[in-house]
Amino acid sequence: MGLDERLRAELAEHRAYLLVQDDLYGEAVTELKRAAFGFEQAEMPWHALAARARSLVWLATPDDDTDAACDAHGADSEEGRQPAGAERPDPALIQAGADAALRAVERLKTKAPLTGESLGEGERTSGHDVAAERVLEYLVALYSCTFVAFQEALRAPEESSPATQKFEKFVHTFHDEAERWAAPHQAANARQLAAELADRRDDAVRAEAELRAAVRDVDASGRPWRGSRPRALLAQILLAKDEPAEAAELLHQAITDAVRHGDTGFPPAPTYALLGRAASYMGISAAPCATSRRPPRASTRTERTKKPPKRGLSSPASWRTPDSRPMPPWSWNRSSATKPPLHSTSDCSPRPG
Repeated sequence: MGLDERLRAELAEHRAYLLVQDDLYGEAVTELKRAAFGFEQAEMPWHALAARARSLVWLATPDDDTDAACDAHGADSEEGRQPAGAERPDPALIQAGADAALRAVERLKTKAPLTGESLGEGERTSGHDVAAERVLEYLVALYSCTFVAFQEALRAPEESSPATQKFEKFVHTFHDEAERWAAPHQAANARQLAAELADRRDDAVRAEAELRAAVRDVDASGRPWRGSRPRALLAQILLAKDEPAEAAELLHQAITDAVRHGDTGFPPAPTYALLGRAASYMGISAAPCATSRRPPRASTRTERTKKPPKRGLSSPASWRTPDSRPMPPWSWNRSSATKPPLHSTSDCSPRPG
C-alpha cells in the first residue's frame, strides 16, 4: 500500500511541475494537493507537509489567463473583483496556511525526527536516505513559509512594519537552518529573498551583498545550474551602478551555465538584452560575449508564445529537483511586481537539490 501511494503522489508532484512550466499554477496546486494526500497515505509526513507548503506559494500566483481577465475588467469594477474563473486567493488565508505549516513543522520534529527515526511505510520502501529526505522537505516547508512572509512584507507600506519584521525573522531562521543542515543552495535562496526585499526598498547595497553571498553559496553547493539567476540579478544591479564589465562577465557565465546544464526555464531574451546593454556601455559588440551555443529551445519557444511573466528579482520559479531541469522563467524587470509561482527556486521541488 505504501509503495503504491508513494508512486501516485510522486506522479502527481511531477504533473504539478509540468503545469508550472506552463504557468498553470491553479492546476498545479490541485496536483500538489493530490500529492500531499498520497504522501499522507504512504506515511511520509514531511513530504506531505512540503507539498502543502509549496501549494500555498503557487496558490498566490494567478495564471496568465487570470491576470488577463482581472486586467480586462479593472481592479475596481464589479467584474474586476470576481471575474469568472479568475478569483484571486485571500492573502490572509495563505498566511494562515503558512502559520499552520509552521506549527506542523514543530509537531513533526517530534513525531518524525529529522534524524530519520520512526519510519513510515513509504519511507521504508523508498530506497532513499530518509534523514536526508526529511531535511530537504523540512527546508522546503521553511522556504515556502518564508516566501509567504516575504509577500506580506512587500505589501507593507513601511520598512519598520510588523510584516517586514516578521519576514526578517523568518528569512534569518531559514538561512540559519539551511547552514545548520549543510544546504548552501537553500542558504542562497534565503539570501535571494532578502535581496529582493532590499531592492524593493531601494537598499541596493544590501541587495548586492546578499546576491554576492548567494552566488558564493551556490558555488559551494556543487550545483552550478543554480547560479544563473543570482548572477543575472547581480549583473542587473551592477549595471545600475555603472559597472558594466563585471555585469557582462556575470551574464556571460549565467548564459553559459544555463545552456550547459539544459536550463530550459532561463530566459535568454532579457538576459541577452542586459548583456547587450553592458556591452554598449563598454563600447563593444555583445556578440563576442555571448555563448556560442544556442539557448535552450524551450525557453525561446516560451518567450515567443507567452507574454512576459510579471516577476521581480527572486522567484520560486527557480525551484528544481536535484537532477531535473529548473522551473520556468522570470523577468529581469526589477520594477515589476513579484508574481510567485519558491525557486528558487528557490526551493520547493519534489526532491530539492
